[in-house]
Amino acid sequence: MLKKKILIIKLGAFGDIILSEGLMRCIRSHHPNDHITLLTRKSYVTLMEGAPHFDAVMIDPHIARWHIHKQFRFRRLLLEQNFDYVYDLQNNARSQGFQKWLKGAQISARFDDAAYHDDLQRNPHKSIRDILAQQIAHAGVNISDGILPDLRWAAPPPDEIDSILTAAGLKSNFVLLIPGSSAKNAQKRWGYYKELAQMLKAQGIACATVPGHDERALCETIDATMLLDDGKPLSFQQMAGLEPHCRYVVGNDTGPTHLMSAVKTKGLVLFARNNFSAARTGIDKIYDVITVDNFDDLKPQQVLAHIQKAY
Repeated sequence: MLKKKILIIKLGAFGDIILSEGLMRCIRSHHPNDHITLLTRKSYVTLMEGAPHFDAVMIDPHIARWHIHKQFRFRRLLLEQNFDYVYDLQNNARSQGFQKWLKGAQISARFDDAAYHDDLQRNPHKSIRDILAQQIAHAGVNISDGILPDLRWAAPPPDEIDSILTAAGLKSNFVLLIPGSSAKNAQKRWGYYKELAQMLKAQGIACATVPGHDERALCETIDATMLLDDGKPLSFQQMAGLEPHCRYVVGNDTGPTHLMSAVKTKGLVLFARNNFSAARTGIDKIYDVITVDNFDDLKPQQVLAHIQKAY
């Protein structure tokens, strides 16, 4: 029997990739012997190539509309794959364009579904993951085994992480602080990690940070060990490998926080009401959550009290 060729479209952002991992796992279970390709952004290819759910990972080159010849070449590349079925887990105008190119395949999508947008508007506290789960279940995928993400497959060999911790002079059972966010979402950053780290240190609790490329200066203001790989930011896989050593995580609504929640750590995520709700992201099913109207009103003593109960 010929294998079917399946395409899953999930372009980003990073936190959305993480929250959808359980859905991709269900799709693989539904197509155990078929060939599954993931289409995603270049930033996530190395991570997702290590996932057990895919036979191949393709890069979305994110070509501007006015580059007609490049658009045509990528369209031809997609058509050459002869996909039989497409699961669009992105559901935006860009992925809808890919659907139009792949008219010969069966397609599971929600972007054109008025009920999908109505669901988003009427149920602001409904997880996008749950909405996408309804989508793939309607396509016949069994989701009864669970849709929460589990990225423990991403962790590198333990000795690689041991080397990073040894170089940093850090022992296990630390609290991992994630004070950053993408630059375009600076409003998601709680501003009291420096004070929180000082309070934790006063209680003999070691703290660490994992700065991204543009977060080094921010993390240098915090009395916590910066975990780096020979001076470079840790990869997503290396972050996942911190799980056995990390006793607790405190972070903003950002990709690394979602990643750490998906490797079964315990943690707390901080939200301001003017941003996405915790329920919308689905992280409230895994981590504890504090939500406030304004981040200025959330004092480090409140976060510390929560850590002390859970730590």
